[in-house]
Amino acid sequence: VKLERVLGLSVSGSSALAADPENGLIAYPAGPQKNRQGHIINVSKKTITCLSFCPAGRYLATGESGHQPRVRVWDTLNDNTQISDLNDHKFGIVAVAFSPNGSYLVSIGNQHDMTALSLSFGESGNYFVTAGVRHVKFWYMERSKGTKVRFATSLTLGSDFLFIGCSDGIIRIFTASKLSFVATLPLPHSLGIDVASTTLNPPIGDRYPDVVALCFEPKFFR
Repeated sequence: VKLERVLGLSVSGSSALAADPENGLIAYPAGPQKNRQGHIINVSKKTITCLSFCPAGRYLATGESGHQPRVRVWDTLNDNTQISDLNDHKFGIVAVAFSPNGSYLVSIGNQHDMTALSLSFGESGNYFVTAGVRHVKFWYMERSKGTKVRFATSLTLGSDFLFIGCSDGIIRIFTASKLSFVATLPLPHSLGIDVASTTLNPPIGDRYPDVVALCFEPKFFR
C-alpha cells in the first residue's frame, strides 16, 4: 500500500521538520506528496508535534501533544523501531533537539503558555538556546562532579539503582529511572598493601585494582 494523499495539517511550527545530516532523509509528521514514503508506527494516538535527528543520523526523536505526552526515540536503521520512551512532561511538547555529539536530548514542554517556541544547541554542545515570546535564553549543561573515571568495566541493575564498576576500584551508584548520580562506594584495599597493618589514611598515590565484576543482592541490599 502506497500513501497517495494526506488531507489536513497538524503542524504548528518549524520544529516539526527535521533532516538527516548524513543522507538527507526528511522527517515530517504529515503531508507527503511524492517520492518514497516511510512510516513510523507510533503506539500512541497522540499527534506528533516536533522532530529531531541525532547528528549521526540514525536516531529520530519525536514529541507529542496532549496530556502526559512522550518523547520517543526511533532507530531509523532498524525498521523504525522505538528504542526509548520518556514521560517527564505533563502537557504538549514544543521542540526536541540532540546535542552535537548525540549525548544529550533536550525537550521543551508546553504548559499552555507557548512562551518557549524553539531551541538549538551551540556548536560545542555545552549549552543550548531557547527562543520564545520576548526572550532568548542560554542554558548551560551541568556536569556531574566527581563521577569521571578512566573506563567502566561492569554493571548490575537493581529495582531502583544501577551499579557501575570502574577502573581503580571505583563503584558508582545511579538511579535506575533517571540515571542520576547517588553515591560512590568506599574504595577497596590498595594494591600491595598488608591488610593487617593498614591505616585509616592510606598513603597518597596508592593504586587500586579495577572492578571486574559486580553482583547486587536486593534482599539485604549488598
